[in-house]
Amino acid sequence: MSNALTSLVPILTGVNWQDWSPLMEAYLMSQGQWYMLMETRPELTTSLDNHSQVNDWDQDNAQAIGNMCLRLAPAIHVKVSGSTTANNLWGTLKAEYGKPGIAATYSEFKALLEVTIPSNAHPGPTMDKIQAHFTHLKDTTFVTNSRTHDFAL
Repeated sequence: MSNALTSLVPILTGVNWQDWSPLMEAYLMSQGQWYMLMETRPELTTSLDNHSQVNDWDQDNAQAIGNMCLRLAPAIHVKVSGSTTANNLWGTLKAEYGKPGIAATYSEFKALLEVTIPSNAHPGPTMDKIQAHFTHLKDTTFVTNSRTHDFAL
């Protein structure tokens, strides 16, 4: 397992999708595998000798799936173990965890309220942390009792 992968991308636990997805995206980009989420597998043809192109796609697809699966919590890995393409795996994860529920919204809001601006250090990093919490909360929508709620800031 790549040391960069384990040190840069946290384990996806479900509630941390908003933190996990851009880091995994950046990691897959750095490995030249992000295109796997955009392109479909080329058709193997006899008229065009594209065996190496198809083999390269299959290899990159397997590597992208492997990199994502290595950073999934065991319970999540079990849910998506049938994914055969990186695109399908990403789509399944995004559909399941891409929209935080009320519990995740509360946790994010609570974390925002607990941020303390230091009196003896530069406030820049803390302000960045506060901005990140607001950014996460800005796009939050959740459903309770068949009603949709937006977390408006």
